[in-house]
Amino acid sequence: LQRRGFYGEQNRQEPPPPGVSDLQDAMDILGLTGTPTKSDVLAAHRRLIHKLHPDRGGSDYLASQVNAARDQLLKYLDK
Repeated sequence: LQRRGFYGEQNRQEPPPPGVSDLQDAMDILGLTGTPTKSDVLAAHRRLIHKLHPDRGGSDYLASQVNAARDQLLKYLDK
């Protein structure tokens, strides 16, 4: 167990700052780069959800990921 890092502090890595990887993942999902505005986020969401909506033959999972990415970015931009 010790060789695999379950004991001791020698193998412990610092966690990433809270929210950094989540925001980047959300931007990647929506295909955004740089510093997006609310209108950029909404336009990217509209474009993707139009293609991925389950009522149009898309996937429930992908549509939920696009919606979650939109919600997360809009929440971040409101701060």
